[in-house]
Amino acid sequence: MKPPAKLYKYCPFNVYSLRAINEAEIFHASPQQFNDPLDCSPTLDLDVSTDDAIKLLCGMLELSGETLGRIEQKIRSLRYSATEFWEDEPDTQEAQDARLRWSLGRDILSTLRSEMATFGVLSLSETYSSVLMWSHYGDHHRGLCLEYDTSLLPVPTLEPVAYRAPRAIRAHDLMRWKLEGNSDSEKRVRQTYFHAKSEEWAYEREWRDISHRVGVNTLNFKLSAIHFGLRTDLTVQQTIVKALARDRDIELFSMWAKDDSFKLERSLVERDYFEQTGIRQPPFIIFGTRLIDPPTDNVGGEN
Repeated sequence: MKPPAKLYKYCPFNVYSLRAINEAEIFHASPQQFNDPLDCSPTLDLDVSTDDAIKLLCGMLELSGETLGRIEQKIRSLRYSATEFWEDEPDTQEAQDARLRWSLGRDILSTLRSEMATFGVLSLSETYSSVLMWSHYGDHHRGLCLEYDTSLLPVPTLEPVAYRAPRAIRAHDLMRWKLEGNSDSEKRVRQTYFHAKSEEWAYEREWRDISHRVGVNTLNFKLSAIHFGLRTDLTVQQTIVKALARDRDIELFSMWAKDDSFKLERSLVERDYFEQTGIRQPPFIIFGTRLIDPPTDNVGGEN
């Protein structure tokens, strides 16, 4: 799916947002830092036989760099653990097989999570006017919302979040990817891992760019506009206007609330006003003398 021409990043005003503006940097976060513990935390649908599950785990461990001896030891340990009696369960062959499958599913998922832990996620939105997102990610409307133009360079790693997708990854897809190299299966696994999210988050209208590493990365989009929140301090606005004095192609907007609804709108910032405003001088420089604060009433004090 082709992304919208413009996508938006809500952020507080700090050194990281300044670097995003001045240094064309972007930060891909670790999913472990997300406020939703279910995000990028899939389950596993073990829809293959026990023998195939063993093959899958062995193949994944081998690809991760484990030696053949350690892999064989791992499988022997899982088989032995399955024969141990679990409280309130019958000690039958079916029960042992169920315990073995549970252990295999746990280790397959753990191995996959270890592999995916090195990837970083950049979250963007289709909208700049979400009251909730300004509150959650824009420092309670005191921050910024950066607008990126995605139409200049194709970014194949940029995809929308699916809010009605299943949370579980199919073991069958993992087998076809890891053991057969099937690219369609790999794509389904990665989409479920990184792009499936609860429907309750649908208001974010999120798109994600996935990087092979967590941290600061080079920006693959053009910064095309900056939005100031309802509570963004005028000094912050002045600082950014002056920093972008030579970059008139980056538009600047201030957010405002409509009188007849709870919706937010935007209007262009008067850049000339801020650009002509210098640094404020202390009063003694302006007036040539020290100003003394007026006395206050000594209520309740000594005469």
